[in-house]
Amino acid sequence: MESTIVITMSVTEFQNIIAEAVDKALEQRFEPLRRRFEERMLTTKEVAEVLRVSEMTVYNMAKRGDLTQIKIGSKTMYRESEVTRIINT
Repeated sequence: MESTIVITMSVTEFQNIIAEAVDKALEQRFEPLRRRFEERMLTTKEVAEVLRVSEMTVYNMAKRGDLTQIKIGSKTMYRESEVTRIINT
């Protein structure tokens, strides 16, 4: 035999519960897709290795505007897409 529970809540509370459930479901559903299109970031060392140059050359490339430096906390990172563009040019 199933039990029935009756809960009293405002319309706003009910809307918030539904909105949170939908947000969570969408996040779980689309997380793999988001990760697939998320831009990968490379460290200075990784860029130097990929381009087969020194880390100082990577810094100089950024100084000239060939690469965009992105500061994440105290780390300097570079977009993988920019490094790929340099390789392909």
